[in-house]
Amino acid sequence: MGPTQENLLYVQAKLNYWLNLLDLANSKSSGKRWTADCYDEVTDKEFRYRQRYVDLILNPHVSEVFRKRALIFQTIRNYLLEEGFLEVETPTLQSVYGGANATPFVTHHKSLDQQFFLRISNELYLKRLIAGGFDAVFEFVKDFRNEGIDRTHNPEFSAWNFIRHMLITPRSCIIQKKYVKLCAGSEW
Repeated sequence: MGPTQENLLYVQAKLNYWLNLLDLANSKSSGKRWTADCYDEVTDKEFRYRQRYVDLILNPHVSEVFRKRALIFQTIRNYLLEEGFLEVETPTLQSVYGGANATPFVTHHKSLDQQFFLRISNELYLKRLIAGGFDAVFEFVKDFRNEGIDRTHNPEFSAWNFIRHMLITPRSCIIQKKYVKLCAGSEW
């Protein structure tokens, strides 16, 4: 099995990455940046997704997706904070899974000698915080569902949930519409 174009591009990109770091360290913010003008875009999608840093080097326009995603999350976070929500963190490892009808990833906690599950949803923990006396909470999370994978579904995905005491569905929809409008109006 001989070298493929993607393998050669990977090696070249990795070497250039380390050389760039050395150059940056030596020149202390020289502002130089390696570009791949002499290479074609990588077209193998599986390679692009598995070697994301190479894709970012060879296809600079891909980084816009990351920037837009960060701006969307920041816009939503700022809106919810302005509305009086508290940002919280809930457990990723759970002894009992729930909150969604999905198959969890299972792991074993060595110290406790106990089976745990990667979070499939944070909803139940947020509801517990409301029951415990908080008025309004939200969380950006990574959820994990041990199910199919395709262009629109990934076993690991980002999500956000918000819950407010006595918030009924129509008011919840109003909040969602407001932050969607804010995101749509943001400078991209």
